[in-house]
Amino acid sequence: MLQELKKQSLKRVLPGVIVLALLAAVCMALGGAGVVNLVKGPDWLYDYYGEDLEGRYVEADVYVVYDWYAETTSRREGSSVETTKSRDFIIDANDLEYIALEVPAADLKQVEQQMYDSWDYLDDVTDDLTTYYHIEGTVERMDAETLGLYTEFLADGGTLDEAFLPYIIKQGKVGGADKTFSLFMFVAAVAMLVWLAVLLVKALTGGYQKAIKRRALAEGDLPLLEEFYIATEPLNGVRSDGRWVLFSQGAKTVLLDAPNVLWAYVHRLTHRTNGIKTGTTWSVQLRTSDRKVYTIGAKNEEQARETLQMLASSMPHLVTGYSDALNRLFNQDPARFATIPTDAALQQELFG
Repeated sequence: MLQELKKQSLKRVLPGVIVLALLAAVCMALGGAGVVNLVKGPDWLYDYYGEDLEGRYVEADVYVVYDWYAETTSRREGSSVETTKSRDFIIDANDLEYIALEVPAADLKQVEQQMYDSWDYLDDVTDDLTTYYHIEGTVERMDAETLGLYTEFLADGGTLDEAFLPYIIKQGKVGGADKTFSLFMFVAAVAMLVWLAVLLVKALTGGYQKAIKRRALAEGDLPLLEEFYIATEPLNGVRSDGRWVLFSQGAKTVLLDAPNVLWAYVHRLTHRTNGIKTGTTWSVQLRTSDRKVYTIGAKNEEQARETLQMLASSMPHLVTGYSDALNRLFNQDPARFATIPTDAALQQELFG
């Protein structure tokens, strides 16, 4: 019995496991490469030349800033005020080549001062550069618009010198995304893989039947439960014979003592989105003497009523059907509710 129930639990968790595996793969694809680069650490910008720079995660201490050639601005709707989000500067890529650098608005004051200091140094106004701007990011090939502005600024209608590389360093980016996004995607992927592993291990080791096994071993009921499982024919996944009721809630197997199940009824849940009906979920609700509620899922109303009829036929004491009066009595006094099948006066009060 337990082996069969474990197989059933495994079948129920497999769709979720597959979805988690696919989501983890997507998250890893989006953030995994970035995390690998973060763990490996950035390369030193000045050690690489030409095409070897493209796509590389780099860092550098920038002493010389030559000029800026483009900026990105934003403007709120209805406002004429533009806000600078970033500017693109020209710096050394190495001892032979130059490269563009995108600088966020928060760092503009520092980099512009570095640029003015660089001009003084290049014009022999000062003898040395003592400050620098540390960068860390990914080298990307310029898009057409950026390359056009870059070429217009540097070539003045002519051909761009090969020393000026068509690359730009995007600070804070690792691979195709920024650090925060890469880390978030990686952590999400790991969390999904852990969740996936927990589901599988729990299903394979009988974790979803743990309560049943513990109870059966403690009370010595395992042989009787095996007999019950073999003797009863499941209907819509539910077994009942007046002693026990056995069914699944998701991957978990639930075993109830039949005498403790006092009330059962068909439940309909209507789903709406923005007031528009999008679907209906059917189930059978079981209410027990300790006021707990258990849900047995059903594909449709017919299946739910079929399950309810089977439960009623196997448990003569079971009260079926829903009414507000039954609900009030059950919540107020489950012990009195249990007497409904044998109390004619109470039946008259509740059902007329």
